[in-house]
Amino acid sequence: MPMPVRIACFAMSDANHFASFGELVAQLVQQGADVRVWTDPAFRPQVEAAGAAFSNLFDGRPLDAVDNASRPFPVRHVTFA
Repeated sequence: MPMPVRIACFAMSDANHFASFGELVAQLVQQGADVRVWTDPAFRPQVEAAGAAFSNLFDGRPLDAVDNASRPFPVRHVTFA
């Protein structure tokens, strides 16, 4: 039996971005992929409800520790990356 396709997904801590991203994750899992999502802990319930594995993107390196001043806020995600 072939191994399932493994997919790594990354999403920053933006609820609007994650809304459509979560649906994509669910569809990948439904197609049989082994999906792991690195994202904000706030999205853990949605990741696990979709059947994917959750990993805390910010574990050991919080966003504010990297950039707590850039404006608008989403620019901080670029600094973090």
